[in-house]
Amino acid sequence: MADVEFGTEFPELNLLTLEEATIDGEAVEWVVVDENVIAKFPQGTHSITATSHGSSMWTQTARISTTLPDGTPKSYFLKVAAGALGLGMVEGEYESIAAIHAVKPGFCPKPQAWGTFKSNPDLHFLLTDFVEMEQEIPEKDAFTTMLADFHLSSIAMSPNGKFGFHCTTYNGNLAQDNTWTDTWEEYYKNNIVRMLRLEEEARGPSEELKELSEQLLEKVIPRLLRPLETGPITLKPCLIHGDLWYGNTATKLDTGEPITFDSSAFWGHNEYEVRTMRPAGVQFGRKYLNAYHDKFRQSEPTEDAEDRLALYALRSRIHDSALYPMNAGFRNLVIEQMRLLVEKYPNGYEEPNTKT
Repeated sequence: MADVEFGTEFPELNLLTLEEATIDGEAVEWVVVDENVIAKFPQGTHSITATSHGSSMWTQTARISTTLPDGTPKSYFLKVAAGALGLGMVEGEYESIAAIHAVKPGFCPKPQAWGTFKSNPDLHFLLTDFVEMEQEIPEKDAFTTMLADFHLSSIAMSPNGKFGFHCTTYNGNLAQDNTWTDTWEEYYKNNIVRMLRLEEEARGPSEELKELSEQLLEKVIPRLLRPLETGPITLKPCLIHGDLWYGNTATKLDTGEPITFDSSAFWGHNEYEVRTMRPAGVQFGRKYLNAYHDKFRQSEPTEDAEDRLALYALRSRIHDSALYPMNAGFRNLVIEQMRLLVEKYPNGYEEPNTKT
């Protein structure tokens, strides 16, 4: 399997207004905090300053330092995006972390607000608590215990027992199809169809990929996902972070506990979440996957578990191919991985033999 690298050909963003100042003889650049952001702080908050913090391909981010009315220091994390797409992105991320925080506070930064700048109605913001993080992959047992507990705890909190989410969420700047469905198979198929369409729009048509995709949708997805919900087996929706790779995790400096961010949540099959732990030689690897399943056992039929993960990982590869069209390696990887599944399951789903 060929290695591929993410493309970097993205325009530089200039969404934040900066002001120069001199403090103790040194020049500094402050980020101007919009009035509508300030309005989200507790009344009486003062000593508000902000500096650029972190980086993103589609947004700009800042740390806002304030003093609460009782004199307590309080810091916030600000993310800014532009246009109608940016509005959807900040709303989707806010709703994602609000849902995660409701299930397991501390597993993501506490959400505060989202909205639109007063100074520029084309700019939109997400506001959360600021968390000091160590950008190292979280310790295996602590992380997989928290992740499994998050998934297990969420089952009883499903709003309707369906698969999907109440608003559109985004992987990068690509919208997921979160339409509520009665089955996981239908939800997952809808998202594969959405990603394949976006991939073709980004790169142009491929007859080879089209032929493989038809077999994937008609044969492979029913074969691997329908048994999860057939007969006495029932699959209960879990709340999913949605974009849980090692780059969206860290360790809190004050407690040493794992934390996640940049979520694009939905209610789905918990095993979709751990697809990034399948490949060998990655930061999240087999040790993390095995530790997770020590706490949340594999779904039945367990003999399909490995290929289910391969199918779930394919969704991520299609997304990457759509998101980074300047890199030819991603489409080649999609075709390679899709062909393996299509060749393994040419007959599709077959009704179980119930004769005695």
